[in-house]
Amino acid sequence: MLKTDIAQFQASPAAPQPCESTSFEASANDLRALVAAVPQFLWIYDGDGYCTFSSEQWMRYTGTAAGSQLGLGWLECVHPEERAVLRERWSRAIEAGVALDIEMRVRAADGHYRWFKHRAVPKRTDGVGLIWFAASTDINTLKDALRSKDDFFALAAHELRNPLVPIAHALKVLERSDTNPRTRRAMQQKMRRQLTHLIRLTEDLVDVARIAAGKLELQNTPIEVHDLVRNALEVAQPLIDEKGQEILQRVPDSPVWLSGDGMRLVQALSNVLTNAAKYSPPGARITLSVTPLSQGRARIAVRDTGSGLTKEALARIFDLFEQVNECSRRAGGLGVGLSLTRRFVEWHGGSITAESDGPNRGSTFTIELPTTNSVTRLSKEVIDANA
Repeated sequence: MLKTDIAQFQASPAAPQPCESTSFEASANDLRALVAAVPQFLWIYDGDGYCTFSSEQWMRYTGTAAGSQLGLGWLECVHPEERAVLRERWSRAIEAGVALDIEMRVRAADGHYRWFKHRAVPKRTDGVGLIWFAASTDINTLKDALRSKDDFFALAAHELRNPLVPIAHALKVLERSDTNPRTRRAMQQKMRRQLTHLIRLTEDLVDVARIAAGKLELQNTPIEVHDLVRNALEVAQPLIDEKGQEILQRVPDSPVWLSGDGMRLVQALSNVLTNAAKYSPPGARITLSVTPLSQGRARIAVRDTGSGLTKEALARIFDLFEQVNECSRRAGGLGVGLSLTRRFVEWHGGSITAESDGPNRGSTFTIELPTTNSVTRLSKEVIDANA
């Protein structure tokens, strides 16, 4: 077998002369430092495919002792479902003398597995024969992102298609000459509701794209809190009425001015109100309260009596494309509304939090925003979405 010291592979075919020993040793030390610096697992295998060297990253990640990875020992940390395939493909690559590219799960020291891309390439060395140099790169985050993207596209296709079915049905009914006026009005209302829902989904997707590109533009104009509540309720009211729910408002009589983009703040609050209605049962009560605070801030709280949230769900509720439980998936949507809400609120210098005592015990979403005494229209600001 080959020596495990990688310094030999830095040497030229001819043995170094005494005058060259210092530079050679420096080069070897540099190479060791480079190997220690890269995050990948680096490997050397002999012509039979047995490991003769691996970088320290492997031992740190797997929690295994130095030397246990030599030979074929490293395969013990590969997931059993990939191990047999890896052995077969590795044997074929060695026999044919061709590169190997394969994805595999590797067990970490804590017992969890992560995906790695393992690539090994052959090199013929004088006096040694065929040897293999390899690197294993962590691709777990990438695979999760690709899986999330695929899930999102499937969800988006489903959610965007859903409103089209009742719209198409309503059009067929309206095309009949014998449709009575009452049915005609009902079909028009159905089409209007579904079209509003479709527009909302599309606008959310456009906002996500603008945020990703760092091109979301906010019009910084103060808005009075009564106008904010009224406009947000206009968006959520159709769903509230459809489910026969009650909205209880606790808003101070005196005006409270908020500094920011009125349209985006309405969008943020309407997202919270729509979620409260969506996840509360028919006939439920939703409470919306506004409380002026000291130091130029105001608190807006929306309390529902719906499905509630677990501690795990609370930790992810504002993540993009997140649907935290089965109730969320049944209720529909793209999982972007609350993520956008948090972005909009934070860009206005505010904060949003979610609280729940657990499943089926309702939720409270609390928004805090800065207030202003000025009602003068301010200049337009372009907000850096990546800030």
